[in-house]
Amino acid sequence: MRTGMMAVGQGEVDGTRREGPSPPTSLRRRILVVDDEPALAAMIARMIEDEFDVELASDARGAMANLTASARLPDVILCDLMMPHVSGADLFRDAIRAMPGIERRFVFMTGGAFTPWVADFLGTCQCRWLEKPFAYDTLRRILS
Repeated sequence: MRTGMMAVGQGEVDGTRREGPSPPTSLRRRILVVDDEPALAAMIARMIEDEFDVELASDARGAMANLTASARLPDVILCDLMMPHVSGADLFRDAIRAMPGIERRFVFMTGGAFTPWVADFLGTCQCRWLEKPFAYDTLRRILS
């Protein structure tokens, strides 16, 4: 396994689903999980919701809407790299244009399709990353 970096199910708006009884009002760290596989995103949320306020976005468009509308940016953006329509790399580029400094918050997930463009992107952006499938301890370690 290689590494490079909520509350649950109350509806979806603009591709973003906030989980839990209410919007986060605590000082807990906030994590935005961006993945086009809803079951995987929900599993990740369940793995970390005891310690973090977690929000889910099912695509890059929903993630960008979440980021631009938030009064408080997430501490970590855990983002699938290979998504249909708009990739995690495209989301990263759009986010840093709109919000300089946000790049250090990204942690990418990749399903092992380590193509040359993925290797080049991860080398260029110098973000942390996880290779799917990843272990619970690996996820916790990269979020700490």
